[in-house]
Parts: sequence; C-alpha cells; structure tokens
Amino acid sequence: MSLRFFGPLGTGWLHEMTGSWSMPLFIMLILMIVNVVIAWLVSRPVMVDGKYI
Repeated sequence: MSLRFFGPLGTGWLHEMTGSWSMPLFIMLILMIVNVVIAWLVSRPVMVDGKYI
C-alpha cells in the first residue's frame, strides 16, 4: 500500500485549518532542508582500502 497521497492530503488539510499557505509552505521548506542535508551526507565520497569509490 502506497502512502504517497498523505503529502498533498496533509498540505491541503493544513491549508484548510490555518486559512493560509504560510504554514504548509513553511513545513515544506523544513522538509526540503532536511532532505538536502541527508542527500549531502549520503553523497559524500567513501574510502575503501585507501581509494575513493
């Protein structure tokens, strides 16, 4: 079962509850920053036996 529909559903729900797009966009910004940090950490070069792979 795919849970991908919760992103747009939650964003729409949060927009309806707050009456503005400020909070949903702020949460998306925070999630994007977390995603960039994790991607940066994962994509660092790795050394195996003294060689970068």
